[in-house]
Amino acid sequence: MKKITLIIAAAITVTAASAQKIKTPVMGWSSWNTLALNINEKNICANADAQVSSGLRDAGYIYCNIDDGYMGGRDANGNILYNKELFPNGMKYVADYIRSKGLIPGIYNDAAGNTCGSGNFKNPAFGRGVGLYGYEEKDCQTYFNDWGYEFIKVDYCGASGMQLQEQPTYTAIGKAIKATGKNVSYNICRWAYPGIWCSTVADSWRISGDIRISWESLCYVIGKNKYLSAYCGGGHYNDMDMLEIGQGLPLNEEQVHMGMWCIQSSPLLVGCDMTKIPEQSLELMKNKELIAINQDCLGLQAYIVSHVGDAYVYVKDIEKLNGKTRAVALLNLGDTEAEFDLPLSEIDMKGTIKVRDLVNHKDEAPIKDRIKTTVPPHSIKVWKVKGKRIERTKYNAGTAFMPLFNDLGKNPEIIRYTEDKNAPCGVKVGFLGNSPQNVMKWKNVYTKKGGKYKITVSYSTAETRSLFIEVNGKRQTANSLNSGGYNIYSDVSFEAYLRPGNNIITLGNDYSWAPDIAGITLTRL
Repeated sequence: MKKITLIIAAAITVTAASAQKIKTPVMGWSSWNTLALNINEKNICANADAQVSSGLRDAGYIYCNIDDGYMGGRDANGNILYNKELFPNGMKYVADYIRSKGLIPGIYNDAAGNTCGSGNFKNPAFGRGVGLYGYEEKDCQTYFNDWGYEFIKVDYCGASGMQLQEQPTYTAIGKAIKATGKNVSYNICRWAYPGIWCSTVADSWRISGDIRISWESLCYVIGKNKYLSAYCGGGHYNDMDMLEIGQGLPLNEEQVHMGMWCIQSSPLLVGCDMTKIPEQSLELMKNKELIAINQDCLGLQAYIVSHVGDAYVYVKDIEKLNGKTRAVALLNLGDTEAEFDLPLSEIDMKGTIKVRDLVNHKDEAPIKDRIKTTVPPHSIKVWKVKGKRIERTKYNAGTAFMPLFNDLGKNPEIIRYTEDKNAPCGVKVGFLGNSPQNVMKWKNVYTKKGGKYKITVSYSTAETRSLFIEVNGKRQTANSLNSGGYNIYSDVSFEAYLRPGNNIITLGNDYSWAPDIAGITLTRL
């Protein structure tokens, strides 16, 4: 083990929580998953009616979003048209009808030339050439000022073959939305986490391909969002796609669906026909206690603190940063029963904690010192826990923020999260370094009083490499690091003073590749 001393003066105290109110994830309904291109004025309005009569509106599902299939081409001046056969009274009429029900109307288009359903229209011309590219300001004026919509989902199907870049394309749309002067919720639908620029442009962004009505699809979407908690915040959210609850999945799998979407602060957009929701599915979607952790004032996404096989423990602060109340999910994605046995310190608590089962609306027996429980296959327990809080000491790689990361798959050597069963929490970061910008960092390393700490970095590499660490901007470097293999882990330790409040710890290498990193551990000296 190497030891390097790094002394940093205590500095400004950072407050634990901001008093500024943030936007919470969008809740509502979207037409695509049940109606696809078979939309019309009648069935959109019928679903708006059902959104009210079912109690979903009063439970918080207030957006009613029209997806692909309403277009009627463009006129000679380039103005977007609607299909008059499907919407005889016009799109403004439908928006006004939705609003008359106490709901917020939403709309859809594509970032480029054609919509995703353009080749499947009865009249294919309806979906071709109607995308936003080149018409951003004109279309936004129509959607938000003339027709009165207040949400837009923007797809990316039409970009194929056009050699467009995601950031400038979606940014131009965002600027056009702002130019309308309307308060519009903007959702990017690129089917993968596109990069940190999206949080400066949009309110939410899709992180996966389209969800399907199957357990395998649920697992796929949950997997795509495992390590994106660092990119959720400030009223901007990772979108796990629509809720397939009420579409025929067994109740335990629907509970996983609702529980994970809620604890990870995904937008909650009902995807089924709201006129035909089974009662148990409807009650699950209206679960006030689960919705509360989705709509929590902090707007945080839960992160993984323990991972053994198909069993995961997720946790996040609710109500107050670094406070006494947390949300916890015990998730079993496997086909056999999972046993959970971990100390309370893994969720940054100790002593005896109170436990509330949010799925079943009941108090559990208090837990002392350790969580010991079982979860059936394809099932979840979602808890609200309260008790003695201790400072977090483990920051695994899956919770790190990486400015150059995206999940688009265009660059084979981009910095990335990689699962490794030998890593302490089952994940590491690879392709770190080789430029000053290609770093990983934890921006929320919290200490109440500050002081001197040992920071231990877990790394792996089969080559001799160097690594710098910065604590609040002060840097030191460790050289000649070699663990003997990329799935063999060693430690290197540093000493630093952390200030009271939040600290920023950054790892990287300006000039060559750094070791792969599994995480850091803090020990107060």
